[in-house]
Amino acid sequence: MTLRSPEEWAELLCSNKESTQMAAMRELRQASPDQANPVVILKPFLQGRSAVAGLASLLDGMAIQMLTAAQTRDEASGAAELLRQFYPEGILQGHPDRGILLPLQELLAQQSYQHADALTTQILCRVAGEGAVDRAWLYFTEVRTIPKTVLAGIDQLWWLFSEGKFSYRVQRQIWLSGGKSWERLWAQIGWKKSGSFTRYPGGFTWDLTAPRGHLPLTNQLRGNKVLLELFSHPLWQD
Repeated sequence: MTLRSPEEWAELLCSNKESTQMAAMRELRQASPDQANPVVILKPFLQGRSAVAGLASLLDGMAIQMLTAAQTRDEASGAAELLRQFYPEGILQGHPDRGILLPLQELLAQQSYQHADALTTQILCRVAGEGAVDRAWLYFTEVRTIPKTVLAGIDQLWWLFSEGKFSYRVQRQIWLSGGKSWERLWAQIGWKKSGSFTRYPGGFTWDLTAPRGHLPLTNQLRGNKVLLELFSHPLWQD
């Protein structure tokens, strides 16, 4: 890896080209803390971001994940202060369902994708009703009762905290581009291998080396109706 000065990092991260910023973020994520201190390097970027109006981007998701990792390594690193200063409500600031989604956001910020996947199912069941909570899985008829704001928030969190690799929207795009073929979808996102469904949990990949669209999971052993309803939810009609 190329050793860069803080000034060089600032120039890359504050570039007008998002592709340059994303490449720099990925490089910084892969660097060891001894080579590149994310707390020092990200501060100028965050100061510039605070003046930018609009929704959070993939850059914010990567920044939060790196600062969360820095805080875990060393509580005195200053990462917690930057998170409080620039993301006081997390990445979904002002979201109406922030209370429900905050635990999911925390797991995804920690890149704890397996636990985040399990919590995603729990949240969907919780908002779908007592029946879904009791059985711990959804009937396809319950999917349309999920509030759009909740489903949108879940989807946004998965997308923001995966460099745009995971989320229902990504899965839906793959499904549509494959002519709505379930076999193509399952094969492409790694849910089916050599004609058999991937075994949970060991067969799945719980990090960013997974295929695009790999997460979050929807149980396919009971059929594809739940996933079809998720892909047909009123959220996508707006």
